[in-house]
Amino acid sequence: MNKEIINLKTAVDLRDTLVHLKENGCVLGILTTNSRENVVEFLKKNDLELFDFVYSGRAVFGKSRLLKKMMKEKTIPHEDPIYVGDEIRDVEAAQKAGIRVIGVSWGYNTKSALLKFHPDHVIEEPEELKGIILN
Repeated sequence: MNKEIINLKTAVDLRDTLVHLKENGCVLGILTTNSRENVVEFLKKNDLELFDFVYSGRAVFGKSRLLKKMMKEKTIPHEDPIYVGDEIRDVEAAQKAGIRVIGVSWGYNTKSALLKFHPDHVIEEPEELKGIILN
């Protein structure tokens, strides 16, 4: 990953949506099991240095525990967060942690696969995040 990070691009254009969310008072964070350094470099190379924090950790006991740990350390109120993920395990982790979750179809799992796990929303375009998160 370290060698390829300079070549990786986002699957869709997220910048305008992220800027809009930030301008409207959203705190943006990343929870990853990848190294923090890799993610920071990826964000830099893709002009996405818009996140308030990048939280990296090992999901030895499941991503839901990592999510709860991050919320506690970042003092994020439990009723406020919305987890946005592209994998079934993201949906499951958010549900186990009691957090609303939006599945995105442009990543690892397809829309139909995500829907089987009943996230709060499944979206196909980044712009859809604005309507869900800001309303």
